[in-house]
Amino acid sequence: MPFKKGSRFPLDQIISDYKQGMPIEKISKKYGISVSSLYYHLPEQGLICSHGEGWHKLINVPHSQTRLISIPSSLLRDAGFDPADELVGKWHVRRQKLILEIKRKED
Repeated sequence: MPFKKGSRFPLDQIISDYKQGMPIEKISKKYGISVSSLYYHLPEQGLICSHGEGWHKLINVPHSQTRLISIPSSLLRDAGFDPADELVGKWHVRRQKLILEIKRKED
């Protein structure tokens, strides 16, 4: 865990940069810490990291016209789901918008 006492990461500088509005991706590059670690540990410091704001890249699947998107655990929690649960999803098209319906997998 990178933000423990005695860590090799400069916690005070990371928090300062984040509070001044530096994007997580730039902090990651600047300090050599993974983006996922920042999203995990900054909330432990009382900071809110939102995955859900803004537009997200739809990743190309090689040799296919398929796209992938990851759903941040914070959004799943906000929707009442436990990210550790096995979940299933179904896409709908409504008024030229894609809607993802998610539910817990029924055994």
